Amino acid sequence: MTAIDLTCENRLEVNPFVTERKYLRMTEMVGALAQGGFAAQRAEVDLAESLATTDASFSLTHLLNVRNLEQFDKAERHWTKIADVETVDNFEPVTFESFWIDLGDQLKYGKGNKGKAGVSPRVAEGDTYQYTSGYSEENVKAAIEKRGFKYGVTLERLLSRLRPLIRRLPDDMLQIALDTDEFLVFQALQDGATASASVSQLKAGTAPISGASISATAGFSVDALRLGLQQISTRKVNNRKVVLAPRYWVVVAPGLGETVEAEIAKAKQLRTIEEPAPGSKTFVYGAPPVGNLGKIEGVIESEWIESSTAWYVTPAAGTTRRPGLKKLQLSGRTAPEVLVNNFTGTLLRGGNGSSPFDLAHFDNDSVDLKLRQFTNAASITHDQMFWSPGA
Repeated sequence: MTAIDLTCENRLEVNPFVTERKYLRMTEMVGALAQGGFAAQRAEVDLAESLATTDASFSLTHLLNVRNLEQFDKAERHWTKIADVETVDNFEPVTFESFWIDLGDQLKYGKGNKGKAGVSPRVAEGDTYQYTSGYSEENVKAAIEKRGFKYGVTLERLLSRLRPLIRRLPDDMLQIALDTDEFLVFQALQDGATASASVSQLKAGTAPISGASISATAGFSVDALRLGLQQISTRKVNNRKVVLAPRYWVVVAPGLGETVEAEIAKAKQLRTIEEPAPGSKTFVYGAPPVGNLGKIEGVIESEWIESSTAWYVTPAAGTTRRPGLKKLQLSGRTAPEVLVNNFTGTLLRGGNGSSPFDLAHFDNDSVDLKLRQFTNAASITHDQMFWSPGA
């Protein structure tokens, strides 16, 4: 028989009190709870007794982690659309680096580059290669954070409401962990936008194509969207032009998404054609995406956007050369885990009859289940995004 990989390919920590035999027995009992009838009643009694008198809580939490890991990987998330993942090794602040800046700043004076382009200089026969100092540090640092909470389980709850607890607690804990990641990324987006307002906020100006006058605090409109994208393309980093990313997302608070999507969709399918007569126009529907509107991937409605009027345009994950939004994860601890927190009492090595679990006596007839996750997010650069307070 093939041994069970309790670590799930080294993604989960296995407590010393968890063995394959204990894990299989816990899987059997929890599975029987879903069968209903007498089988579920017997399993509920066995599970309640095991949790109240043995070290079975460690095997239960590990089973929850194994099942939650798959759900965690499959869960739909908005933050993955706009943030890249950065794996860190410890809790020290991470310095984000970019090779692109130094290339543009130092190599542009190389042979054959005309003092403009940060590309590989020409190397003549027998000539030496030009040096570049390497990576350039961004101004932002961020560190991984430990986050979590405890949930107390008493003997009384085990005896009276075990099945609802087993059914709901794993999903509820997982959802809070997923919400935490969403909150951190979208909070980083808003904090970064506010901190970089002099660079990233929409500037008052004239919208391309329509010629409409747009204020710096304009609410969402296609004209304001076109102007903001045009302003990105006029920015420079170390005198090197910023090129629009291939894809962008518009981020708004709940309630604005449908309006924004409708306006963009209508504009993509509408082209204005001048007729020979001065001032006369005709509108043709069904035209393909026009200009930079074709770069808009979609609209994200996030409950974590604080302002009901603000709107943000940020590049899709993995589409920019300099880091934009980063979601941090800790190496070897990439998923949330449920752990036994206060196993206080006396543990007696040895099974309880045919049970694989070791007998235990608890000091206060309760145990705390702890959710722990290592996560954080940071907004690194802002030259590829823009935003407006919308009011």
